[in-house]
Amino acid sequence: MDCEDLARRASALEDDSSPGRARAAFFATGQCWQAIGETERANRALERAERAPAPGLPGQGLMGEGDPTFLLARSHEARKEWKAALAAWERWKPTSWCGNAVATLHSRRLQGIARCKWEMGEQTAAFEVLGTSHLFGMNGLDLETVRLWADLAGRTKQPQAELSKLIERLLAASKPPEEASPS
Repeated sequence: MDCEDLARRASALEDDSSPGRARAAFFATGQCWQAIGETERANRALERAERAPAPGLPGQGLMGEGDPTFLLARSHEARKEWKAALAAWERWKPTSWCGNAVATLHSRRLQGIARCKWEMGEQTAAFEVLGTSHLFGMNGLDLETVRLWADLAGRTKQPQAELSKLIERLLAASKPPEEASPS
């Protein structure tokens, strides 16, 4: 079976009454096309997977790297299609039955949005998006977010004093749970 066969089988499942079958088939087709470097065809298959009904209850089924919208966003980023990547990141609503997983996925979404905004010339907006991400999650410090902060801060053209004020304001809003002031 090759990618063409997968694509035909996925198309045949579009009218299937079992939720999730067409989504999974288009997702597999997209991965197949990606594996052989057919990015355009992969993105078309992933877009169809994204539109297909998801299985079960919210929080079940594909998530993270197994979600078509996540893969589309990453694909657009790899091709430096920042507007399309931003749209995909903003569309992606990560879900999971696991609180730790959903917090991590939400953080990855915000990182993607920040990277796109940065590359589109919206540096302050990128930092503000990162500022809405909780640097301290249930599992401690989110190192991926901290790395992105450091990378962007090192590449910024903003005056250092202005950047420092922005970072201080955003960090103050993202304190670890034990340091957060009582409400």
